[in-house]
Amino acid sequence: MHAPAERFRFGRNVGILASGEVLSRGLTFLAFARLARLLSLSGYGLLELAQALLIFLTLLADLGTGKTGTREIAANGGAARPALVRAVISVQLLLAMAIVALLGAIGSRLPIEPALTRLLLGFAVSLLGYPFLLGWVFQGRSQMAPVAVLQVARRAVFLTVTMIVVRSPTDLFRVPWAEFFAVAFAATGYVVLLRSFGKPIPLGLGTHRHRDLLRESLPIGGSQLVWAGRMYLPMLVLASYSSRVSIGFFGAALRIVMVAQTLLATYFTTLFPAISEVSDSPAALATLLKQSLRRVLWPIAILAGATTLSASAIIRLVFGGKFAEPEAITLLAVLIWILPILAWRRHYSEALIALHYSGEELMCSLFGLALLVLLTVGLSGMGVSAGAWAMLIAEFSASALTSWRLKRHLTPPLRADRH
Repeated sequence: MHAPAERFRFGRNVGILASGEVLSRGLTFLAFARLARLLSLSGYGLLELAQALLIFLTLLADLGTGKTGTREIAANGGAARPALVRAVISVQLLLAMAIVALLGAIGSRLPIEPALTRLLLGFAVSLLGYPFLLGWVFQGRSQMAPVAVLQVARRAVFLTVTMIVVRSPTDLFRVPWAEFFAVAFAATGYVVLLRSFGKPIPLGLGTHRHRDLLRESLPIGGSQLVWAGRMYLPMLVLASYSSRVSIGFFGAALRIVMVAQTLLATYFTTLFPAISEVSDSPAALATLLKQSLRRVLWPIAILAGATTLSASAIIRLVFGGKFAEPEAITLLAVLIWILPILAWRRHYSEALIALHYSGEELMCSLFGLALLVLLTVGLSGMGVSAGAWAMLIAEFSASALTSWRLKRHLTPPLRADRH
């Protein structure tokens, strides 16, 4: 990372992927802003709940296998072994099939309202295409352009289909169609591109590496599920005693935050291979993390402050006047401060994973999740704002713990270097 060529490659990859992410998330944001204006407040609340549950199902269908594949390809100089690709695809496909089959069999018996079950099952069908969203292969090779292009294409398809099929509040259950066509389009693009870049990689369903892959991936997948819990569990808990209108407000505020958080995640998607490359040198890793923290932390803190001051105008501009209620405005003003905390934490969590301390990163995440649940329940008298404050406090506490754990691994070599 110190050589000019390496710094240029890293900067170029960040720029390419960030540009694609800005466009793709912008298109998704436009789609949901339109849906928020078109649907009833309670209908939009249902949609946000279904989306939150879909996040968990998607991560269960991945279980960290994609990130493990990225790490292995990056550590192998960008070479993607056919056996690895086959193993990741087959594990993800088997998991997706099991989730869809299970949801179809027991969906009507779940303790949730029938309308939410119907929405969730519609979205879950798209999981069958997720194993062929092969962006992790290109990320491991530091080939970010295909990832960016197909991200944008996927979101463009989603926006286009929603504009065609969702025209009134009664069309709520057509939204999953848009997700299905978007995933199918992007998956087809990845398969075609993967066969055209360098050596073609067979996409057969190999099975001999399943056990090893899952053993390496489960801590990462567990950490990702805990991350989803940290971001979306408050909404699900609040849904048990709050109105769908209040959940719609919470979902709208959180969606604004998650757009910015996704852009932040793009930066770390590109940073992770660079961290993996220097993970054998504690001094180089510490230097990389320090430089990266200086580069991203202050701009994000300034953004959070500006958003808090203009929360009312942002809510009204994006979602319309019916969302410009004190409840939604307060939620956005509080939730936005999760971003600088996440920027701080992700540096250390990505480094722990690259150093093969995924178990420790998972334990830090579990600590944050447990604290989040306790705070959400304990502050329930505050209404939906309890979820926002609980997220902020729990995320800060887990970030401090993650930083401490990483420094325990890096400090002894750094002290030796200074002497």
